[in-house]
Amino acid sequence: MAVTGIATLLTSMIIVQNAGTATVNGQYFPQDPSKIPYGFDLVCKQNNWNTLELWKKLNGNSIWYEKEDGAYVYYNNGDNRWWIDDKDGLGVYIADTDGSDAAKKYPLRSGYEPLQNAQLPAPTIEIKTDKQQKDNL
Repeated sequence: MAVTGIATLLTSMIIVQNAGTATVNGQYFPQDPSKIPYGFDLVCKQNNWNTLELWKKLNGNSIWYEKEDGAYVYYNNGDNRWWIDDKDGLGVYIADTDGSDAAKKYPLRSGYEPLQNAQLPAPTIEIKTDKQQKDNL
C-alpha cells in the first residue's frame, strides 16, 4: 500500500529501467517508513539480526519505494548509498551519494553499480510526480 499525504504529492512512483538484472525493472511506489520490506526482514532473520532495530538504523524515518513483487529501493543512512534490492532482500545495485539532505530526498537517476551477481547495464531511475502523472493522461 502506498503512502498517503505529502510524500505521494511529491513522488507518485519511481521507475527502475534498463537494468541488466531484469527482475528489478519496474514501477515502485512510496512506502511508509514504519513498514519494513519483506525481503529486508527475511535477510535479517537469516542472519539473526534484529529487523526493527536495523531498519530504523539504516532507513531512519525515510520514504522508501516498493515494487509489486516486493523488490525495493531505499536510502541507507549507514553507508550513504541508494540501494536497489530484489524481492529476496539481497542488494543488486548501489549508488554512492555525498550524504547530504538533498541526496537523501530522491533516488539517484543514474550512477548505480552492480553488486555480486548483478548484470550490466546498470539501471536508471525515472521519478514520476503526481503532476507528471496527470500531464500524461
